[in-house]
Amino acid sequence: MKKQKKADLPISGRPNLYDYLKILALITMLIDHIGYYLFPEILVLRLIGRIAFPIFLFLVGFNGSFRWRRELFWRGIGIQAFTSFVAWHFSFGSFGANILIAILLARGLMHFLLETKNKILWFISFLFLLLSHPLMLNFLDYGALSFFFVLRGWKASKDKQGFFLGIPVMIWLFLQNIQVFGFGRVNGNWTQYCILIACFLILILLFRILIKKNYTLSWKGWWDKIILRLSQHALLFYGVHIVLLVILGLSKFGRL
Repeated sequence: MKKQKKADLPISGRPNLYDYLKILALITMLIDHIGYYLFPEILVLRLIGRIAFPIFLFLVGFNGSFRWRRELFWRGIGIQAFTSFVAWHFSFGSFGANILIAILLARGLMHFLLETKNKILWFISFLFLLLSHPLMLNFLDYGALSFFFVLRGWKASKDKQGFFLGIPVMIWLFLQNIQVFGFGRVNGNWTQYCILIACFLILILLFRILIKKNYTLSWKGWWDKIILRLSQHALLFYGVHIVLLVILGLSKFGRL
């Protein structure tokens, strides 16, 4: 009998709801970045992108693993160096720290707080981040929201019965998320604003389902393989799509 390669072996219980939420985050992130780098005049693309960040950070917290990841660190630093160089040399893009840097910082802080197990330190950290959020927006995409979404995901995974009590907090976080990059008024288009809020409410429902049970969503074929590959290699997808879109954007706007 021919021995199967490890990569070809089925993964029990996957793809699951967690994987599909990650794919949703990747797709909406891609749409957001297409709007940012190629079609800045089409605001709806950026609005769709507001969905990506909460999913990514909530899943980081829900996963509950805050160990050091060298791959995440170097890819975050590498992409940050690349986009900062493009912003400086070509005046294209921004110097703001990317989502990988935000995830690194949030994971690091969560690891530190969980190791210390000091409630006073938790309170001081929470209060500091809450008060410094407006200032942090100047150099870190989404400011302190990265930590708050990670914290909410972690808390939800530990206290499943208390999820509904945390819904007002989630709604507040989503509303703050809309404000990032000046999208609060949506240029007076309240229909788009309401649709976005409706999407966030659906996300809260999906998070609730995930917390109750991480359902297997398998179709037993090539589709499963695609979903799993994308879910497992989200970091690679992030790096590749950023580089490609930056190059396309520089070419489109005559910066090369």
